[in-house]
Amino acid sequence: MSRRRLLLLSAFLSWLASSAHAALLVVGPGGFPDIQDAIDAAQAGDTILVQPGAYSKFVLSKPLRVLGVGSAQVTADGCEITGIAAGDEALVSGMSMGLFTKVEVIGNPGTVALHDVIVSGPPPFSADATAMDFLNNGRVFLLSSESPGMGKGILQPVLRVETTTLHVANGIYKGYGPIAALMLYGSGAPVMTAMQSAVTLARTSLVGGNGSYCTFCGPVGANGGHALVATQSSVEIVGGPGTELRGGDADGPPGFVGGIGLWLQQGSDALVQADAPIAGGLDSAGTQAPATLIDPSSTLTVETAALSTAYITPSQGAVGGTAAFVIEGSPGTPVLAAASLAFGPSLTFPGVFGTLFLDLGSLAVLGSFTLGPSGQASVPLAIPASPGLLGSIPAFQALQAGALPAFTNPAVLAIVF
Repeated sequence: MSRRRLLLLSAFLSWLASSAHAALLVVGPGGFPDIQDAIDAAQAGDTILVQPGAYSKFVLSKPLRVLGVGSAQVTADGCEITGIAAGDEALVSGMSMGLFTKVEVIGNPGTVALHDVIVSGPPPFSADATAMDFLNNGRVFLLSSESPGMGKGILQPVLRVETTTLHVANGIYKGYGPIAALMLYGSGAPVMTAMQSAVTLARTSLVGGNGSYCTFCGPVGANGGHALVATQSSVEIVGGPGTELRGGDADGPPGFVGGIGLWLQQGSDALVQADAPIAGGLDSAGTQAPATLIDPSSTLTVETAALSTAYITPSQGAVGGTAAFVIEGSPGTPVLAAASLAFGPSLTFPGVFGTLFLDLGSLAVLGSFTLGPSGQASVPLAIPASPGLLGSIPAFQALQAGALPAFTNPAVLAIVF
């Protein structure tokens, strides 16, 4: 990278530090004892920095940023985000939800972002057994997060999406599968159900739960769970490394069926990048189920052009440390990288695939790059040693040029050390 580009990156991050005026509240040693205490004391626009530890469930109904220092170090007994007004933004980053707890994002006309959040979900067979609920929201980003497929109730999805625009990137989500060793039997759970929603997936794996047959339980189903079931919804699957939609496998004697990779029904539509792997699970006789199931009222369109995707590594950064904004796609593709202080309104442009999510008021162009022979360009981020950067979480995105101009998925860097 040229010295000029390095200076541009450093200048942007230095400007970011000088632009941070909101208060920084600390949870943990020397600060508030619990996350909810800090939320109650915070004013709109403040940032809450959560030190390593285990904390109680919290309810976030203010436009705040709640930043844990990493999902491996911070645990909360569940999270509910509600009442974020149109034009406002709330963000939760860098924490795991405790065993058998969940995340609820409900009734937010504004923007909600979840980043580096790991969720196991409620106990098996519980009445409300989804791991993450996204219900009646304006816009939600689910970035660099995962649910490992433990604890979900049978036939309950990991991700329930209703009347929400949801953007998912760099995630891993697995449907619950009954555990024969614990005498839990039945069909595997679906990963995502979308009702009257718009869902975009990039660099994300959805794998349905496997069934588990019981020889002495009577007529207990042991079908595989579906990866994604869309009802009256729109879906975009832009692919990228790590992308997979696969149904779960069935178990038992012949007659049990594998899960579907992508099921479109009741007027749904999907645009799928041609290289995105979509597959059905195996039935109980070893035959693979269909990759897709599309009813007569729904449509599926395949995009043959390559679409670039992006991620930040590591997803948490330190003041005075380094990170990288990595763009991947077809070798030789020219791309333009940019960053902003926060997400802005969703913008689309004629002839350009995808959506620009960066805030135009704070947008900084980081430079133009060409994807190398491996199909990758790595933009190094040297984070200035400025205490004012602590608690910042800038957003990054790139625009690919060529035959099909397209925006990548967004990525964020949480500066928490």
